[in-house]
Amino acid sequence: MDYNLINGGIPPQIGNLTNLSGLSLSINKISGAIPPSLSHLKSLVDLNLGQNFLTMELPTDIGNLSNIASLLLNNNNLSGEIPPSFQKLEQLEQLDLENNLFAGGLPNPIGEATGMSILFLSGEIPDSLGGLKNLKSLSLSHNKLFGRIPLSFGGLQSLKSFNLSYNSLFGEIPYTLVYLFELSYLDLSNNKLEGRIPCGPQMDTMNDPNSYANNNGLCGMQIKVSCEMVPSKPKLKRERPRKKELGDMVFTGNGSD
Repeated sequence: MDYNLINGGIPPQIGNLTNLSGLSLSINKISGAIPPSLSHLKSLVDLNLGQNFLTMELPTDIGNLSNIASLLLNNNNLSGEIPPSFQKLEQLEQLDLENNLFAGGLPNPIGEATGMSILFLSGEIPDSLGGLKNLKSLSLSHNKLFGRIPLSFGGLQSLKSFNLSYNSLFGEIPYTLVYLFELSYLDLSNNKLEGRIPCGPQMDTMNDPNSYANNNGLCGMQIKVSCEMVPSKPKLKRERPRKKELGDMVFTGNGSD
């Protein structure tokens, strides 16, 4: 029932459809909250409520959807934090929460959802995402992410598509990304990244300048910008230790240094 003009709320009686395996109501005018009774649909494999006008928080017991493989809730007005029960969604392969009003990040640790293939979420990036070794596509674009890209992302060795664009990430691109040998699409544009882009067999092929556009001082062969041309940060002047500090130091060796 996609692409219709269905409006109003999702009735709580939907929880009575206990044998339902698929429900797609995307691109309609459905409003209101997702009823808690939807968490009773333990046979549900695919749920698509994207591009509607849903509001409020996710049901606390959404983790009871133990067979869910595809959960698409993008482009709504859902808010609040992701419930801790989310960690139970171990069969999840596709998750889209893009363009909502969620606060915070994924529950950390993220659980055992190692089959997850697509992820959209706002908030700080947890290191535990690097443990999803079967993850094929990771998109955290157009959010309010800040901080550094975790070194643990080098563990996403099945990753083919990687998008962190339009956030406020800063610091250097982690060298561990050279271990992403399956990577074929990369977009780190519109952040505050700087320093040398890591070099490696696959990272060297990620040479589209648009993938790195609008950052602060990135350099590397991928974008044909010499790192010698990028001004380095001024080093702090090292002051000589005072006499009292010299007296407190413990010297080792024969003093020939």
